[in-house]
Amino acid sequence: MRRSLPHLSLPLTAVLGLAGLATGTVTATTADAATTQYVAMGDAYAGGEGAPADLSGFDVDSGSCHRTALAWPRLLASAKGFSLETTKSGHTTTFAGHIACTDAATDGLTTTTTQGEPAQLTQIASMSPKPQLVTVMVGAADARLRSVLWACRTETACLEAISAARTVTRTKLPARFARTFAQVKTSTKARVIVVGYPQFYASPSTAALSECPGITLNQLAELRAYAADLEAALTAGAKAAGVEFVSTLDVTQGRELCTANPLLNDVVQDGASLTAQSGRPTALGQSALASRVSSYLTRYPKAPNKAPTASFTFQRKAGTSNRVILNAGASRDPDGIITSYTWVANGKVIGTGKVLTITVQRGRTQRVYLTVKDNRGATATVQRLVSPASAAVR
Repeated sequence: MRRSLPHLSLPLTAVLGLAGLATGTVTATTADAATTQYVAMGDAYAGGEGAPADLSGFDVDSGSCHRTALAWPRLLASAKGFSLETTKSGHTTTFAGHIACTDAATDGLTTTTTQGEPAQLTQIASMSPKPQLVTVMVGAADARLRSVLWACRTETACLEAISAARTVTRTKLPARFARTFAQVKTSTKARVIVVGYPQFYASPSTAALSECPGITLNQLAELRAYAADLEAALTAGAKAAGVEFVSTLDVTQGRELCTANPLLNDVVQDGASLTAQSGRPTALGQSALASRVSSYLTRYPKAPNKAPTASFTFQRKAGTSNRVILNAGASRDPDGIITSYTWVANGKVIGTGKVLTITVQRGRTQRVYLTVKDNRGATATVQRLVSPASAAVR
């Protein structure tokens, strides 16, 4: 494959400027500096592996986790005025909240060590103050990305490797991601935002083939489908866990691998493995990711409100033949509380409150509508046909 042009280790201010030029505007602000404590979890894509030109560009105390000031969480924190500063292991460091680590998988967030560092949730448990915002960028290792890159770089059963990875990604990872993200949400009690991965490879074309000799149109199509599968699994996992998801699949559009100026480092074989930078974002790629997440947070300074679910049961009141008790106790709000219950029949409000008793003539049915409203104004409505004859006695 084509070797990307070398990239420079840029100062933070320059990278922020490049982010604005490349994919949007990242505007620095200090509005949330005093209140928003931020922790960035994940793997190399959030740690910054691939952005510095050499080892001197990584934090000295990050060891083989290879965290860097060029990583998108650091750029985001600077642009938004978020604080990554926290007391950790008995000392205070400016970037102790940046705990993403090269090669971390989902279990590296929850239970196992990665590159000699404790599980990332274990690290958060010892932090003070606790985070209010947590971003998570993980899943590439679970989806066998490095194996796929290796197979297609060395032309060793490329399609077979992609097929196996896609099967795992589609069948096993949505549930695994859901469990991981739910555990992060429960453990941190913070706003949790899952960040997806960029598209790795260019669309099949003769231009792409010229940039990546040895690759085929079919392989490019399958590589893109693989990235889409990973996106779908992350989206499903985030939804099931009740956390937010930010897609970055298109931030590399026109600048994927196998294009003239990719935002990802070329996949390079180094003996029996790949170079650490292979397939990971360059400094400009990290800037593009920062810009995308920054734009999302500008649009949603608070987590988007999830609508409530309206549901009710009904039972005939004991000792009566035509009195029916309506109970909306089964209604739920996933991210807040329900503040009002409104009952309507025949176009008129017949009552409010979680429980309501109404009269329905024997042998008749009554169509009843329940509308619930949550603490942020979202509503949901459900309807049922109510009849004393079909209601169990209470």
